Amino acid sequence: MGIPLLSSLSDLYLNGRWNLPPARSDNQVSLQAHLTTISLSDHDDYYEWEIDGRIESRFNTGMVYSKLVNQLPLVNWSDAIWIKGGIPRQSFLCWLFVLNLCPTKDIILGWGLQTDPNCVLCTNQLESRDHLFFSCRFTWSIWSRVAA
Repeated sequence: MGIPLLSSLSDLYLNGRWNLPPARSDNQVSLQAHLTTISLSDHDDYYEWEIDGRIESRFNTGMVYSKLVNQLPLVNWSDAIWIKGGIPRQSFLCWLFVLNLCPTKDIILGWGLQTDPNCVLCTNQLESRDHLFFSCRFTWSIWSRVAA
């Protein structure tokens, strides 16, 4: 969310109102809506992490990872993305594109940021994942040469 790592809630609450960065997902919108229902006290902040009904005072990455892995459904394309011995950066980028989460202009506009919506390569259509890979004239000319 663009909040410094060592921030506390009181750092985001100034002069009786929340000072939050623009939400970039539905979860962040929900969180910000919930925060508006909370009034802060003069007591010091402290963290609590609740996983499976257990409240912890320290964040445990292993517990969170185990909880998330057990809840996620397996997808039939994961072996094509997460290749043993593959380059993690490339696998991650492929994963973002499969989930349509790569910051193409249609996604950036959805976050509320102002930008020219046209494709940077052909400047004719809205830039999206599908446009870049399947209908952009510029990328199509490259793919047709590579595939020849």
